[in-house]
Amino acid sequence: MREGWTYKTFGDVGSFLRGKSIQKADFVEKGLPCIHYGQIHTKFGVSVDKHLTEIPSDIYEKSIIASPGDVIIAITSEDLEGSCKSTAWLGDYDVAVSAHAAVYKHNLNPKYIVYYLRSNSFYVEKEKYARGFKVMEIKPTDIARILIPIPPISIQQSIVAELDKINELIGLKKSQLNDLDSLAQSIFYDMFGDPVENEKGWEVKKMEDICTNIVDCPHSTPRKSDSVTDYPCIRTSELKGGAISWDTMQYLEKEEYEIRIARLKPEAGDIVFGREGTIGDAVILPKGYNFCLGQRTMLLRANTEIISNIFLHRVILSEWIKQQIEYVNVSSTVAHVNIKDFKQFPVPLPPLPLQQTFATRITAIEQQKQRISASIKDLETLLSSRMQYWFD
Repeated sequence: MREGWTYKTFGDVGSFLRGKSIQKADFVEKGLPCIHYGQIHTKFGVSVDKHLTEIPSDIYEKSIIASPGDVIIAITSEDLEGSCKSTAWLGDYDVAVSAHAAVYKHNLNPKYIVYYLRSNSFYVEKEKYARGFKVMEIKPTDIARILIPIPPISIQQSIVAELDKINELIGLKKSQLNDLDSLAQSIFYDMFGDPVENEKGWEVKKMEDICTNIVDCPHSTPRKSDSVTDYPCIRTSELKGGAISWDTMQYLEKEEYEIRIARLKPEAGDIVFGREGTIGDAVILPKGYNFCLGQRTMLLRANTEIISNIFLHRVILSEWIKQQIEYVNVSSTVAHVNIKDFKQFPVPLPPLPLQQTFATRITAIEQQKQRISASIKDLETLLSSRMQYWFD
């Protein structure tokens, strides 16, 4: 225990109000401000000072209200990690709060509370109270039992200022990544035009004519390893905005890996395409990994004598792929594409030298993104370290 700090339960230093039902169908263009619990998971950071949605006055009057300085906590989540994700309401007006969220009223620094709710110490405690299988829930009455360290208000403010600065730097770096993604997209359209319209009149060929291989994934659930191995298995959940998400990667033992590469062993430069679920997303496989295909994916190997894999990757990430999929999903309730249809998709084919010039520029952008991503990881490690120092 730190000298000068006290340790009390959330219930000792504040009170909870559980939000009431506000459906997305209740949103109106001009009404009174509200926060939906889903926005805490997807839109808001440590704090927020502006609402995104509004509801009619009759619903607002029956709602639970958060006042400036209150902390809004999402008590329902798809997993334990998201349970008790929260944001400090710093707007200068009151806002209604939906069900599956709770308003915490207190006299502490609101952002200090939010940071503590993200700490390892709190994670360990909330594990004891989380209930559910597909949906996790922690009752406000259970959160009220958990201890929170309470330093003097001046120390709370210092902690918040330090962690805010690191978070601000992370936000700036992520903004740079978004800017580089926009630049890459802009370069693509400037050089080649809209592939949907093919406004520059490029030659068009079928997908099967510009790839040396197009193979579907094995139609079975891979037997994953309980630990990290040398054999990562890419599913649609690992396809995130044209890049690989390693956070959710599953790994296989060698025997299972060998089964899943029987038709074609993925190589560096191949494109993995999501044909169902996160449909239309795709990644280029990097060097140095023994990848295999997970469920609902397919593998493309570009014929590099006529098309750049980097150019093809960008075509797939454009609106072009969405339109092709719409053509073959007229009567389907679940968006998907089978390999037979995919092979027939028409692809605009600019001259190879022009594609290669584009690929050079994109490669330079990707290298810059890698450097920025590395700095983000360093900052996130620093943030985790400082959180651990203050709270664990």
